[in-house]
Amino acid sequence: MSALRARYRQMAKDSRQNKACSFPTLFWLFIAGSLMGFVMEGVWHWLRKGTWGFRVATLWGPFCVIYGVGAVAMYLIAVSVQKKRPLIQFAAFALAGSAVEYIASLFQEAAFGTVSWDYSHHTINIGGRISLQMTLIWGVIGMVLMYGILPLLLSVFNRMHLSRRTVLCRVAATFMCINLLLTSAALMRWQERVIHASPASNAIEAYMDHQWPDERMQKRFPNMEFVSHTEDNH
Repeated sequence: MSALRARYRQMAKDSRQNKACSFPTLFWLFIAGSLMGFVMEGVWHWLRKGTWGFRVATLWGPFCVIYGVGAVAMYLIAVSVQKKRPLIQFAAFALAGSAVEYIASLFQEAAFGTVSWDYSHHTINIGGRISLQMTLIWGVIGMVLMYGILPLLLSVFNRMHLSRRTVLCRVAATFMCINLLLTSAALMRWQERVIHASPASNAIEAYMDHQWPDERMQKRFPNMEFVSHTEDNH
């Protein structure tokens, strides 16, 4: 534990010197968090139902983007609460994780008309978007990230040659931008087909319909449900 605390203190020191808050560092934390989220969701589904849970948020790659955003948010929180008591740190991570989850849920529903989780069955929840149970879990995740995973990740990042790290970051960032833009377009087109039954009106929409039809989108995003479509079925 003392070694982990020492690495964490060094992480905080580097961040204050702007060595660990650069775009490459934050970007790789986002990627690492997205990948770890994919694994965590899969393992959690396996523990509950005995099968691997395929949970992704992009067309390409095993990325759970909300966990990537959460990792970056918790890293920034970790720097600011490094001198606080563990209980304060836990509360900060719990609130930050819930805030990310709540905003992500609102954005997803507003932009794409879909929801990917619903905590209405939890005893204490807010609109099914966040719950006390998940808030506590976010707190645990934050503590594990702060004292275990983040220092190790930053250690790996700092050992990479600067020029190599910069090139890899540019290539990966370009790929992720294209991935996210294409995913957004596919999700919006999926919404138009399912909710509004809108036929393709141009070559781009025709391409999206051919490349990412309803069946393929449903297979790729099995946890997504259309809000209007779901309400109509009830």
